[in-house]
Amino acid sequence: MNDIPISILFSILGVLILLSAFFSSSETGMMSLNRYRLRHQVKSKDRAAMRVDDLLNRPDRLIGVILIGNNF
Repeated sequence: MNDIPISILFSILGVLILLSAFFSSSETGMMSLNRYRLRHQVKSKDRAAMRVDDLLNRPDRLIGVILIGNNF
C-alpha cells in the first residue's frame, strides 16, 4: 500500500553516499592545503583563496560544519 519502490530507496541511498563522499573530501582537501601557496594567492587578491583563508582561520567551525553535513 504505502511501500516505497526499491529503486527509489537505492537512488536515495546513492545520493546520500555521494553527499558523504563530498563532505569527507572537503574536509581532506581543506586540511591538506598548502598554506604558503594560499597566502600568496590571498595577497594576489584571489577571491576564492580569500574565502578559503577565512574558513581556515576558524578550523573548529569548519570541521564542525563539515561533520554536521556528513552526519545529517
